[in-house]
Amino acid sequence: MGQRAPALSVEQFDIDPYPAYAHLRRHDPVAWMPWAHSYFVTRWDDVRALAANPDTFSAAVHDSPLTTAIGPNLLHSDGTYHDQLRAPLTDNLRPAAIARRMRGVVESLVEELLDRFESGGEVDLIADFAQPLAIRVLTEVTGLPAVSETTLIRWLEGIAAGASNYERDPAKTALSIAANAEMESMLADSLRVGPRDGSLIAALSATPIDGRPMAFQELAATVKLLIIGGMQEPRDLFGFAADAMLQRADIRDRLLSDPTAFGPLIEESLRWGSPVGTVTRRTTHPVTLSGVDLPEGAVLAGVISSANRDESHWDNPDEFDIDRTDFQHLAFNAGAHACVGASLARMEATHAIRELVTQFPDVELVAGPIVSRGWEFRGPVSIPVRLGRRVGATSANRVRVGATRDLRVTALEEVSSDVLLLSLEPDDGSPLPSAEPGAHIDVTIPGDTAKPERQYSLTGPQLGTEQWQIAVRRQEMGGGGSLWLHREVAAGDSLRVGVPRNHFRLVDAPGYIFIAGGIGITPILPMLDRARRSGRPWRLHYIGRSLDSMPFRDLVRGAETILWDTNRTGRPELDTLVEGMPPESAVYCCGPESLLDAIEARSVSGSGPWSNLKLHVERFAPRLRASAGSANDTAFDVDLQRSGRTVHVARDCSLLDALQASDILVPSTCREGTCGSCETAVLAGEIDHRDSVLDPDERARNDAMMVCVSRARSPRLVLDL
Repeated sequence: MGQRAPALSVEQFDIDPYPAYAHLRRHDPVAWMPWAHSYFVTRWDDVRALAANPDTFSAAVHDSPLTTAIGPNLLHSDGTYHDQLRAPLTDNLRPAAIARRMRGVVESLVEELLDRFESGGEVDLIADFAQPLAIRVLTEVTGLPAVSETTLIRWLEGIAAGASNYERDPAKTALSIAANAEMESMLADSLRVGPRDGSLIAALSATPIDGRPMAFQELAATVKLLIIGGMQEPRDLFGFAADAMLQRADIRDRLLSDPTAFGPLIEESLRWGSPVGTVTRRTTHPVTLSGVDLPEGAVLAGVISSANRDESHWDNPDEFDIDRTDFQHLAFNAGAHACVGASLARMEATHAIRELVTQFPDVELVAGPIVSRGWEFRGPVSIPVRLGRRVGATSANRVRVGATRDLRVTALEEVSSDVLLLSLEPDDGSPLPSAEPGAHIDVTIPGDTAKPERQYSLTGPQLGTEQWQIAVRRQEMGGGGSLWLHREVAAGDSLRVGVPRNHFRLVDAPGYIFIAGGIGITPILPMLDRARRSGRPWRLHYIGRSLDSMPFRDLVRGAETILWDTNRTGRPELDTLVEGMPPESAVYCCGPESLLDAIEARSVSGSGPWSNLKLHVERFAPRLRASAGSANDTAFDVDLQRSGRTVHVARDCSLLDALQASDILVPSTCREGTCGSCETAVLAGEIDHRDSVLDPDERARNDAMMVCVSRARSPRLVLDL
């Protein structure tokens, strides 16, 4: 496949694997790693294929590091045997079961741990908060006997060392053997006494496998998986979320002002951090993957953490962005082997970060930057903080600042043949929230119950706190929002808008190349002043079908700007747009889908002048994904009880995708109806159940559904969202 990745040691991967993953995705996406005794598969589509196609990529890898460390287990088994091992865990760790049994436990433990902290004190958020929380939740849900935190940490470190021992290091093997022996002795003693009623160990003990009692080694291997996942995943997920909150003032401000921001923070922490790095598979027959011919029996490590930063699937993948329109990551794997504890990990981390930032809003790093380690299991090593004042309010009773406000339209100006510039100011003269170039706001369109909010970039030569400006292109065949703004809004009217959000932030770089297609100039316009003042070289390519259709063309004219009138000159050759700029320059592009797709294809290729540039894109709509709809599906509507909104689900669209397109976040993992993580309460309507989780009695109750695969038999559903 071309260039080979630099020869990196496991120690270098442990420090920071992401530069190597980026190189592999571009040049060697299915690469043999001698030290890991396996092929590293690094692209999103390929890793997703490994997880979703067991007939070709079997999970039954009996000589994998994980199986070598803990014995035969449900993660490295397939078919009916896997389903039998997993069934008691799915039943007890589904969102509904977790909410019923564990929400109060998690809330009490978080409060107890935070009560130990004093205003102004210094603590380590990993060692003093996230880790003890994960241990105590794990002990409660599994029914593990009371052992010291030190012992459980030693078991975790030993078992995890063996599970990640791709390089077959004898020292790691010895740690794993010792931890396994201790843990199995404890478990055997516990089973002789009898497991605690209602615990996972009790459920596993009562589960038959092929008509026989579950063997001790099968139960022990499952408990070891629970120890790894139950301690490591929520701890490191919290760590990545806390890292973002502590080092990004805009994220902290959002969390304090917008109660809906915690969900996106957790999902982006999962995507960006990927606490678990790989999924291992073995080919069942010869197969070709990204142009590489693989024989039967080839061992493949699907690198989840690389797939979650694949530039062909994610816009600006290395940036931490809680305003993404797509959070369908692979952090918890996918398909039948998706992490069974995903819902509990999300609950733990969400409540922990919410209560921390609420009760200690001034918490700050004592020293930085935060250091993360690991490539198979990765997370922050330590987060030393000074807590600041404690405000005393909890998430149940604190007063939150509203996330929307009404602004007065003070001026309207036609800036091109079909683009209207609206100036917005607060009535009371209070300052607007500060916004960085690239930010956008939601504007509410009255009367549109299906999708009342439209997103518009803040624009103008500079962004201030006294006035905001948005530019709206009239779309005759659009959803109606632009026509309403053009035809119905007059100076003096009020518009309801949301707080600024920004996933197109201008980063520090040696140089800048701005590529705007049509109305895509709007988020780029404020960036130009910042680029001028930086003293760095920059260039703007502004592309439109004609000069008359290009808003702000007179504002941007200058030596650094090239206007492309494609009706007269045709479209520019993409390589010429970026030639002659310093290495590591940032390319910012906003425009129609066809332009962004073409530029991303050139960037992903890593060839020519694109090889050392960093691409950032802003889309008008979410990236199109393939649909899983069938010919017999019909469209239906979904009323969201708590949101007061209605979402239309097209025939060829899943309910999960429709909710996501309407900015309704429902955590999901497998996307096949097998893991239960997207379980959602149904208040009215008839469900077409298509999952593998609910039993016949639960289906007959018609009060819950898995929104990733199930649909409606009736024309309308009402969901508790």
